[in-house]
Amino acid sequence: MSPDRRLGLLSLLGSLLLHGALLALLVVGYESPHRRTAPVARAPGPVIEARAVDEAAVEAELARLAAAEEARRQAEAARLAALRQARREEQARLEKARAERRAAEQARRREAAEARRRAEAERQKVAALEARRAAEQKRLAELAAERERRERERAAEEARRAEEARLAEERRQEEARRREAQRAREEAERRAREEALRQELAAEEARLAAARQQELDRLALRYREAIRQRVQRNWRRPPRVRAGDSCEVLVRQLPGGDVVSTRVTRCSGDEAFRRSVETAVLKSSPLPPAPRPELFEREIRFTFVVED
Repeated sequence: MSPDRRLGLLSLLGSLLLHGALLALLVVGYESPHRRTAPVARAPGPVIEARAVDEAAVEAELARLAAAEEARRQAEAARLAALRQARREEQARLEKARAERRAAEQARRREAAEARRRAEAERQKVAALEARRAAEQKRLAELAAERERRERERAAEEARRAEEARLAEERRQEEARRREAQRAREEAERRAREEALRQELAAEEARLAAARQQELDRLALRYREAIRQRVQRNWRRPPRVRAGDSCEVLVRQLPGGDVVSTRVTRCSGDEAFRRSVETAVLKSSPLPPAPRPELFEREIRFTFVVED
């Protein structure tokens, strides 16, 4: 049996015992007309007057008291049921908030994993390009070596055939060496141009990345400043707040800017100042939109400072 039901039964039992005792006293004091006898002479003293008790009135009073006790017990049971319902609703709200925090954390983890996957794909792509370039350079070197080998064989064969062709062969070989040197110089120049172009592209990419990051930092600063200014406009200054007092505020919002919750994590002022800052944040819902989607954050932390 639950403690609440046991308490109700004990209260009802005590009430019934009290009513039984009252009924017994009333019955003892009741004088039946069938038992009346002749008056007995008593010694002088105070006269005690016995009055008849209406049993129907007693029963009615007992019924009224029992009904009142039952109504009190039902009201107590209803109050306890309302308290249990409120506790269940509070537990449901807390479970919903925890589920939302878990969903936000999972979304952040998925975004981080996707970023790592894209970086790995880009690295593999660059590695594949470098491998193809190295293979092409190797193939060109092998072709040049094979061509030189064939040239030497042909020169040797011509030298064995005729001495007369020796000078011509020497001139041809000299021309071949000159062409090979020319090709080597051209190849070196081509590699130098490719290296210069690669370095120029890398420098340009670094410059663009730095410019993009500066732009994002500037927009993020303007975004937080817009939120702070809106909260400042909706703030009502309580008494005993001094210039320079500050509160660090943690705000949770939906993608549309609607404020889900706000909490002061650190504050230099009193409780009234803390409540006024939290009220100002709630009045500022929806918050200003992020200038870019990547700047939106479900949880924003900023410092509210009291100005002169």
